[in-house]
This record gives sequence, structure tokens and C-alpha cells, in this order.
Amino acid sequence: DSWSLPRDLSANRASNLDSLDEVEQSYIAADAPDEARNLRLISEKLAGMELDFLYPKAESSGDVILSGGIADNTHAIFSFDKDEDRKLFRVHRRIVMSPVGHYLSTVQNEEELVLAVADAMECHNTILTKCRLLHRDISVNNILVVREFEGRSVRRPVKGLLIDYDHAISIDKESSGCATRSGTLPFMSIHNLMGHDSKRTALDDWESLLYLICWQATFGINNADRKGVKADRIVAEILKWRDGDMVDIANEKRKQLHSLDTFKSTILAVMSQGIRKYLEAVRQPSIRNVQSKLNPPAKSKGDQASSKQPEPDSDLDPLVNRKVREEPIINKLLTITNGASVLAEEFLGDPAAKQRIITQ
Repeated sequence: DSWSLPRDLSANRASNLDSLDEVEQSYIAADAPDEARNLRLISEKLAGMELDFLYPKAESSGDVILSGGIADNTHAIFSFDKDEDRKLFRVHRRIVMSPVGHYLSTVQNEEELVLAVADAMECHNTILTKCRLLHRDISVNNILVVREFEGRSVRRPVKGLLIDYDHAISIDKESSGCATRSGTLPFMSIHNLMGHDSKRTALDDWESLLYLICWQATFGINNADRKGVKADRIVAEILKWRDGDMVDIANEKRKQLHSLDTFKSTILAVMSQGIRKYLEAVRQPSIRNVQSKLNPPAKSKGDQASSKQPEPDSDLDPLVNRKVREEPIINKLLTITNGASVLAEEFLGDPAAKQRIITQ
């Protein structure tokens, strides 16, 4: 599986790329999911669907071979030292991908941030249902912004590209997701942080999206916005998502998410005022739309079917049994992000409308 990069994508140039996702090179655990194989599966299953620029396509991939034909992995390198354990635990691998994306911090405004994350989660859901792959690492560095569309006419200024499938696993495997922590610390779900022995689900990734939005809204959505962040916003409860033992971080998140009032006082209170008002503006019409679909009018007495919903069982462990409610919850979340995306496009086309709502 050895290969060499084309001349214009040599190792020297790869280390100085202006764009993030043209060449990815990393030393990965030998037993980690094969990202190149995952990308090939995704390209095969999503061929013909209108999802261009939302997921990366592997143009070439392989393990790096050093001069003399020596594989660049810890097994080969440590083989020169008789005292070293020769177990293969790290492999140097490169993947050339398209399209080219830029960091999420390059968004120019809140609308572009909303469009990017909405695209990423639409892609996430499609890959989950069509490819049976769960991403498991929704984070700031794994959603990129695509602006160059290869000469195609695209109505929107940006698209969101979901990358990094080296943690993605098949949801059909019996042991998939059991008690294996993966992801980026500030954005890991409580379930993930606790190392719970039940399977990870898409709801863990959606929970990561919540943390991502809160993180960006606290520390600034782009470099210009971060320059105006005050010290009292940095010294905040949200820093507890990054520092300390994983179980301690999970317990902090449990406390902060215990109720809406607690969440508002510990997390929402330190977000920038403009972003908070914007999020509320995009939330309300989306929520009303969701509620009208999920809570239809009660049926008349003459109807045979009862409109009464079953009461939740208080004895159920939410981490184990939330799988039962996963599909309607995800559908609701997708409706919210899609509604927010539509409103973001409207705001981009009519900035005055956005200003009227935010100043209310």
C-alpha cells in the first residue's frame, strides 16, 4: 500500500499548505479505524447525491515508506533497538483529499457559522443512514468552510465540510462504540467522557455540536471577534470542559445542563450578546415549526386512536435507553438546524431584517 506524493504535493510543500484539508498526514494508532477506507465507502454510497463539498473525497492514500524501503512505523523504527517492544502501535499515513477547506474560524459572520454547522450535521446524518458510519468527533477543527466551488454556480457563499473519519465506526458491529473514549476534549459528550459501557449513538455527536456552538459563541466565532472577547468571558464555567479529569469534566457538564436556568446562568450568560440574540432569533421560528410537526392537534373523542403520549419511565437509564427516542430527537434537531440555515440565508440577503430582529 506504499505510494509517493505527486511532485506538486511533496512532503516539503505539504507542511506549508495554506489550506487545511489538501493533504492530511498523521501518526495514527495501528488499530484505529481506516480513514481512507471510510472515505472510499462514503464516496461510493453518496455518489449522485447533492452533497458535494459537504464531505471529503480521498484522491490517494497510503502508508509512508522511508528511503531504503523501510516503513515509517514504530515497529520498523524500534526494530533497531533490541530492548524496545516491537509492537506496531503507530503508523505514518497520508491522505490526499478534496475539496480544499479552511478553518471554521474563517467564517465572516454568524450566518456563515450557522450554514457551515447545518451542512456538517446534514452530512453527518446522511453518512449515518446511508453508510452506517458514526463520526464520533464533532469538534471545531473537524468542520471546515468551503468557498471555492470549482466554477459551479452555488447560491450560498459557504458550505460546511465535515472531515476526519479516523474515529468513525460502523454502527452495525456488535462492539462498536462500547466504552471507547474518542473525540476532542471540550466537545466530548457526557456519555463519552464517563466511558459508559453502552454504545455511543448519533446523539453523542449532536451533544458535541451543542458544545461547539457554545464554545465559539463564548470565545469568538472568528479571529476578529476574538480580539473583542473580554477577560470575564474567558474566565468562565466553560473552561471546565477543557481542564481536568474526564469524569470531572462530565460531572461539570451534568451540573451545567441540569436545567435551562442553570445552563443560562453558567454558559449562555458569558456568550457575546450579539450571538445570543442571533441564536434566539433563529431558534424561535425553528422551534415553532418543530412543535407543529411533533405535537399535532389532539384528536377528537370520536377518533379511535388516542392522542395521549406514553409517560416516560423514570427508572430508565437515559444513557442506555435513549436509543429508543433517538430517531425523533434527531429529526427534531435536523429541523432546527435546517430552519436556522434558511433564516441565515435570508439574513445574508437582507441584512436589515437581521438588524431589526437583533435589536428587538
